[in-house]
Amino acid sequence: RARDPLSAVDPARPHLEAQGRLRRVLRNALALGDATGRIVILPELRCYCERFWWLLEDCRVAGAGHMPIPFRCPFDFSFEPFLWLDKGIRFRHASFFGDPRVAPEIVSSVRRVSWHARGMQPAQSR
Repeated sequence: RARDPLSAVDPARPHLEAQGRLRRVLRNALALGDATGRIVILPELRCYCERFWWLLEDCRVAGAGHMPIPFRCPFDFSFEPFLWLDKGIRFRHASFFGDPRVAPEIVSSVRRVSWHARGMQPAQSR
């Protein structure tokens, strides 16, 4: 059944809004990581649309209408990893702490930062 284009809600809008917020937060986190010499660990990424924009029905691949939204999505759904690497952006994926290949001394080298009205203060290291 055809939709009325004047009353239709853009199904990509929640995705684009969430991506905008995510990019602002990551921009600030990456700048902070650069300023403090630390490597930012990305949050688990959630998507409200599949990546293949031109083949979608309500932000899902045709036939996947049962797929829940939002869903956990890979880094390359939202960003171009090779561009980040080419620009020397240092980051770790959200799964970093659960990776058994990561040396314990690296996992324990964590600095949590919290925001206060008077500026940034380091929290206790984990």
